[in-house]
Amino acid sequence: AIFSTVAPCSYVRGHLRSMVNFSSFFGQRSRKNKNERLLNEIEKHICLKTTSANKQQFNLDYLPYLSRNLISTLKQNTQEIAIEQCISLLDDYYLNRDDLQTIMELNTWGKTGKNLYDQLDTQTKSALTRNYNKTNHRTPYAIVDIKKLKKSKGFMDDEGEEEDEQEEEEQKDDIPIEEDAMIKLAKKPIGKVPLKKSRKK
Repeated sequence: AIFSTVAPCSYVRGHLRSMVNFSSFFGQRSRKNKNERLLNEIEKHICLKTTSANKQQFNLDYLPYLSRNLISTLKQNTQEIAIEQCISLLDDYYLNRDDLQTIMELNTWGKTGKNLYDQLDTQTKSALTRNYNKTNHRTPYAIVDIKKLKKSKGFMDDEGEEEDEQEEEEQKDDIPIEEDAMIKLAKKPIGKVPLKKSRKK
């Protein structure tokens, strides 16, 4: 116990210089979880082209390369050629339009880091979006629109479930008591049928 707990704690002991800011901690934790989710999504899209790299290698080696090449392509050439080459590079790695912004966001470090994609002029970004949406792109995965999923019957969020529960309760309230299988009504006792007196001949 001394060597495993007491001695290490005595050597690394210290004190906090400021008050613990829990709101900031949870905010950074939420951002970390979001970035991990985005990284997993891009890694799944590009995995057929980077079969020998795991998620950590992809994050350290491939993302900076893709970020530099995509931005340099859009900045150094004329608008028409730049957009064509950028879309071609995205298609080569099975990346979509949203992945481009995600790559730039994941390569922005710290509060002072600048998102290179945000530094592009609005005309170039709008033209890139229009041209990308006009062309067909073959991808080994299905692109699902979350907004459409929410509207479909197969996907329900918490609010949708609450609304359905309320509708079911209202429908249950409309059922008459006589037809409710969970309620047994007391049957009225059947009285004896009076015998008819035989007529005397």
